[in-house]
Amino acid sequence: MRRSDRPLPGNFARRRFVRLGAWATGLALLPTSALGATTVPDADRSVTILVVGDSLAAQLGYTLDNTFAADPAVQVLNRGRASTGLVRDDFYDWPAALDRLLTQHEVDIAVVSVGMNDRQPITAGGAVHPRFGDSWHRLYGERVDRMMQRLVGAGITAYWMGMPASGGRSFSQGMRTINAVFEARAFANRVTFVPTWDLTTDAAGNYTPYGQDAEGRTGRLRDSDGFHLTRFGSRVLAGRLLEAMGPALGAAAP
Repeated sequence: MRRSDRPLPGNFARRRFVRLGAWATGLALLPTSALGATTVPDADRSVTILVVGDSLAAQLGYTLDNTFAADPAVQVLNRGRASTGLVRDDFYDWPAALDRLLTQHEVDIAVVSVGMNDRQPITAGGAVHPRFGDSWHRLYGERVDRMMQRLVGAGITAYWMGMPASGGRSFSQGMRTINAVFEARAFANRVTFVPTWDLTTDAAGNYTPYGQDAEGRTGRLRDSDGFHLTRFGSRVLAGRLLEAMGPALGAAAP
């Protein structure tokens, strides 16, 4: 399979994402505390990258797929699914879905991007746990742990994307809260946390819909809704991800 067999939700299925340009080398933009263990795949076999999560994951997966389209050594399995997250497991259960995917595919690298749809209470055990309360944090952290531990236990090099800043003060504050959970659990589980907040904020730390790619070009990062990525924005976030993935990709890195 050279192309993801799932189309992106909405109009992203009709867009052509262009190949990424040259990326800065090394991991200089990532905090040392965020780096997990890395396994370099054998040079004589292909690398399979599994991308899971919400619509932002689908966009990243589509960009990665186009990035490596001409490279037979890299296969991208884009399994991002719109409107999903870790809160509403009655709608879509990502930990269970991940279990199924790992039984169906031999995966070397996994990329997880969820959180955009998780600013809501968790219903579990016959009770409703208020958003961002103590019990919410415990349950949400357990769901994050389950996915991270499943990946690490399978010997997969895992990258967990931090949520970018978004339009709307309340929404962005929620993403900060969720990012704090992700970063803490990534450190505990030896998974690489990939921060994106600084890519979507200005010098004063405020949300901006514009940003720069690794080649210094300025463009619009977000669609008009202030949440979903433009093609340019997807390339910028994918660039940050590829910086972190460099050692795991080895010679296959773009």
